Amino acid sequence: MIKIKEILNPINALALGNSFKDEYCFYKYKQDDFTNIKTEKENLLILIMSYRFNLIDMSYLLDINPNDLELLNYYNTVKKDFYNLLSYYEEKYNALSNIPLKDFNKYCYLKKPWVGDN
Repeated sequence: MIKIKEILNPINALALGNSFKDEYCFYKYKQDDFTNIKTEKENLLILIMSYRFNLIDMSYLLDINPNDLELLNYYNTVKKDFYNLLSYYEEKYNALSNIPLKDFNKYCYLKKPWVGDN
């Protein structure tokens, strides 16, 4: 089971292409350099991308470890930070999606995954 301390922070996870410390394969990804960010807008976009990337990786981990409450709490903390960043960006600059932020967090469950299965 992966411990919280083995999960990289969102910026490092985005730079390496993986959120988990011991799962990084050097030959697959180049490490991105986020040092030449010039504006607050660019910085916010990088943060939003990194938090989203981290959330996706952690959701995969939660799929295979659904009873890990420590991981779930950490996921919810990162998710809260992600939505705070997203709402701040949208207030200051503009929407990043045509889906309103209030509807973004809803989960849509379909009984049948394919429309053609009727």
